Amino acid sequence: MRRFSKLLIALAAVLGAAAAPAQTLVSTSTYADLLWSFSTTQNGFTGCSQLQLDATGAISRSDNYAMYGQLSCPSLGGTYGVDGSAYFNAAGNFNMTLDFGVAYKLVCNNLNGGTLSGSCIIYNGSGTQTGTAFISFL
Repeated sequence: MRRFSKLLIALAAVLGAAAAPAQTLVSTSTYADLLWSFSTTQNGFTGCSQLQLDATGAISRSDNYAMYGQLSCPSLGGTYGVDGSAYFNAAGNFNMTLDFGVAYKLVCNNLNGGTLSGSCIIYNGSGTQTGTAFISFL
């Protein structure tokens, strides 16, 4: 009897898995070299002038995009590696959160959905607001 119970349990698990809906895969699109001018008075970023990002996402299935690239700082002689995410909310505004390494986060909420430009808040690694920045899509 125990063997029969185990067989029924195993059969139910197989039938349950077979009845689960199949997942549909969609293709993603990548938008390369998206450029914003960048300005701030935040210490460590005053020499930074351009934010260059790529965005990847499934356009037909989501308004959520993975973002990655760099913040160029010519007067500092280098760049910050940047990664994060962005999305368009129901009102059509653009929202983007980017990590500059482990030390800083740029949060851009409710930017104009047509211009992708506006003010952003800079937070340190502890989550304390340390400055603001302005980005303008080029």
